Amino acid sequence: MTANSGVIVKKANTALVVNAVRSAGTMTIEEMATGTGLSRPTVVSIVRALESQRIIYRSGLAPAEVGRQPNLYAIDVTARFAIGIDIDGPPARLVLTDLTGAARHEAVWRLDNDATYEEILATLVHQVEQALRTAAINPQQVMGIGLGLPASVDVSSNRAVNLSRLEALRDAPIGEALHERTQIPVSVRNDAHLMALAEDSDKQEDYLYIAFRTGVGLAVVIDEKVFEGQTGNAGFIGHTTISPTGPLCACGMRGCLEAIVSKRAIVANYASAAGVDAPYDTILDLALHDGDHALLVLDDAARWFGLAIANLIKITDVYTVILGDLGCDETHPFFTAIAEAVAVNTATFLRRPPRLRAGRLSGAQFALGGAEFIIDQFFATPRLRLKADGG
Repeated sequence: MTANSGVIVKKANTALVVNAVRSAGTMTIEEMATGTGLSRPTVVSIVRALESQRIIYRSGLAPAEVGRQPNLYAIDVTARFAIGIDIDGPPARLVLTDLTGAARHEAVWRLDNDATYEEILATLVHQVEQALRTAAINPQQVMGIGLGLPASVDVSSNRAVNLSRLEALRDAPIGEALHERTQIPVSVRNDAHLMALAEDSDKQEDYLYIAFRTGVGLAVVIDEKVFEGQTGNAGFIGHTTISPTGPLCACGMRGCLEAIVSKRAIVANYASAAGVDAPYDTILDLALHDGDHALLVLDDAARWFGLAIANLIKITDVYTVILGDLGCDETHPFFTAIAEAVAVNTATFLRRPPRLRAGRLSGAQFALGGAEFIIDQFFATPRLRLKADGG
């Protein structure tokens, strides 16, 4: 097996120091050496390099019983920034954050589903440039843009492969073009995967994050990491067939989950039942005031949705499920109907009851996952190869 290069080892050691300081808040050089297992000279060399890059700074002095007080070091949270963009279609959001993930700028707008590729690109460039101007940040300070799309994606080429809306983005070089126009690296990922990164879940807890939007997406979070699968598209639940004779989906197949239970499906089913159009939020509100058509449409969606969630729990053996972007709290009839359907479809199978809860993100916060992805990459520790026996 090939040995690790000196560059890789240095990057790994640097990551150890940075993450130690990040976790502790402040540390002395001696504490860094003890916490990482690195030698003091190695830590001193790394700290000097990080200071020159403005990644860490001297934040004060540590108490000492005798002798000189040692310097304390902390992460300079404004040394680098990250941008997250979340596109649902039509809703779109952007956040610019510091290294702690705290938002320094937020924006929410709408993208027409029939917008051209150039229109979408121009809008994204405008929003990024507006964020940089407002926060008084230059592009060189931004580590990257995490762009979440409602699509199966090719992570190697930063392109959307399949979409059921915003068709202009299909196989378009949106990542490359946005990079060229902004001079900021771009990483394209599935929107649900990024949303899950920003969700405030209990640490050390595995969970299923379901993005309930114009479509329906899923992220399986194991050991605090999103399982991406072999191509980066694990959890494309919206286009799993749940009723072979069901309604025609925008993807061309029949009975896809999102053709039956998504916000778009609920709006269409309500219009058919009530004879009038109403947006999804209005339908939720009508259900709180005994609106018969609203309750019937939501109950039907909840029955199918609960069945799909129960199947996911059985497949993954993960019992915590977070419903993101549902638009209502856990006391709403729609949420309680979903929970009841999950309970009915798991009662004879599971040894403990599933735990469902509504996601805590809203508005521009949905874009935080894209920024969190970029921050995680910045703090990631390079993988070291173990030396083979006899080598």
